[in-house]
Amino acid sequence: MLITIKNSVKLKKIKVLIIMKEYKVVVFQEGALSSLLLGSANANEVKFSEFLNKNAQEGWRVVTMEKDMRRLFLFWKREAYLIVMERERS
Repeated sequence: MLITIKNSVKLKKIKVLIIMKEYKVVVFQEGALSSLLLGSANANEVKFSEFLNKNAQEGWRVVTMEKDMRRLFLFWKREAYLIVMERERS
């Protein structure tokens, strides 16, 4: 985008860069099998790190993250993370 500013003496042209961003929301949670066998499941740190590193290589940056315990069927629960990511639109 090019903006022209009139000054009393001369015209100035200023280039303005508008950065557009795109966002995605991901729910990361463990599988149902470990919850059924163990009664409750926590997120695996290694898988979670691999997930974050894979998205970082694609240009995604974590903006916010919220931990949640989600119910599975009637008696079981599992840990889940709601993750909001952003990156500059190319």
